[in-house]
Amino acid sequence: MSYCRVLPRDLFNEAKLLKCMGRLILKIEDGQAPTGLAFEHDHGLGGPFIVRQDSGDGRLYVANIDVFVGRAQVNLSTPYNCKEAWPLIVTTADDSHEVEVFDEAGGFAREFEEFCKNIKEREE
Repeated sequence: MSYCRVLPRDLFNEAKLLKCMGRLILKIEDGQAPTGLAFEHDHGLGGPFIVRQDSGDGRLYVANIDVFVGRAQVNLSTPYNCKEAWPLIVTTADDSHEVEVFDEAGGFAREFEEFCKNIKEREE
């Protein structure tokens, strides 16, 4: 679902989301991400990036980038109006588990590395 953008607030909200997603994709492409982490970008949905807002909790996400840990798709989003530098949150497809992706310095959070490891182990 699209949302009604308000300037300048939503420029900052979307910029933070795209900054976090850019860092994640760069780490994946450079082979610096946890094993099994991958992404797919669907260019056919109308543009390079489609930012949407979750109707439930108000988080922002990129609708046309899918991220996977092994074969399991995960959801990535940033809280609305968050003041943290790297506020990317990952949840399982059923929203049963959620952790922060990055630490304060922009490195992968230990909890995220464990999250990925646990998903990969369940697949084996």
